[in-house]
Amino acid sequence: MAKTNWKCYKKIFRDTWIRTLKSDQNLQITDMTIPGLHLRYYAVSKTIVFYLNYKVPGIRAHRNALLGKYSDSTIKEIRDRAARYRQMLYDGRDPIQEQVAKHKQQEKEQMSRKKISELIDLYHEKYSKVHKRASTLKSERYIISSRIKPKLGNICIGDLDLPILIEFYNSIAAETSFQTATNNLAIMSSFWNWCERYKYLPINSNPCHHVPRGKDKKKVFKTLDLDEYKKLMVALEDGINDKSPYSPSMFRALKLLVLTGCRTTEITKLKKRDIDLDSGFITMESSKNNEEKHPLGEVAVTEMRKAIAESPADDERLFPATRGGPNAVLDLRKAHLWALERAGLPLMRKHDFRHSFISVGTDVLGESIQAVSSTIGHKKVSTTEGYSHIKERTKLETANKIANAIMG
Repeated sequence: MAKTNWKCYKKIFRDTWIRTLKSDQNLQITDMTIPGLHLRYYAVSKTIVFYLNYKVPGIRAHRNALLGKYSDSTIKEIRDRAARYRQMLYDGRDPIQEQVAKHKQQEKEQMSRKKISELIDLYHEKYSKVHKRASTLKSERYIISSRIKPKLGNICIGDLDLPILIEFYNSIAAETSFQTATNNLAIMSSFWNWCERYKYLPINSNPCHHVPRGKDKKKVFKTLDLDEYKKLMVALEDGINDKSPYSPSMFRALKLLVLTGCRTTEITKLKKRDIDLDSGFITMESSKNNEEKHPLGEVAVTEMRKAIAESPADDERLFPATRGGPNAVLDLRKAHLWALERAGLPLMRKHDFRHSFISVGTDVLGESIQAVSSTIGHKKVSTTEGYSHIKERTKLETANKIANAIMG
């Protein structure tokens, strides 16, 4: 880069000659009344800019603090500014450092005035879509649109604090459950951490873990006994044999839910290429817990063969949707309710078939909780224990053994 040539001299700054200053050369003129005050005249642009040259307190470095352009300030304003800067130097302060700090503070204040509704969308786009699974994204989008935005959207991010988060948590808990409120708070905590990384909030300021959390009453899960299973199977066969107003494929899918203990979407989204009937396993592409393979019993393998034979040959899914677009998922709700009514069973969720599968394994057949947990695809044995009574039964058996030993 070519070095700029300056013609340098000293003169008392006055509006009279500065106003009419013209030259074909770049000029650097030093004021004779205030030490370090000088102007630079740029010949090409005809611009006049004022600087204060000073030595940084405590070190040998010299700096030029910009005082302003002549087109924006009068000589009196420039002199007053220069005098103020020199007073700061006398007090041991660095004008440029203070300017930088002031600018950073203004930027910080400006960022803190961003609305949560704006930032939460940015967080979802830039962070969640990169790091979270599709099923999690769908749930998060619902929570953001139905809860976070309506309750917190108009609040500036800099005003978000612990009392507001406590009120948010309590309002969600009152409308739904403590567990739902905790899930909503987890998104807010992740969002807060993201805001810290991008300097919308101070580092290590996340108060979400300080929000007092409640605990829902333990759910009583409806499970089927073996007699109820027989009634349900008869009803499902009726549906498969076209004795209902709904598609037989819906009842075939429900029957596989019952026989495998899978989650609903693990069956309705199952692709034919993920079924290996020779080994007796299906690959769980859409598993909640990232379960790689799910074992099939012999009767489930038989049902899978029937489902494959009934499924459209040109569709990759075992149970393609009967309506909707290419990404639609088979809806089993109406067929599920019809089967329960047909079997004379009380209202229960499709997910209760999974709980019943666990209960039969542990409470009826006496299989170990570890074996059933592994079969069902739970990451933790404690999750499976919540759906069975084996833990209590084991305690009773142990107590009996000890008491009998003591009695001799």
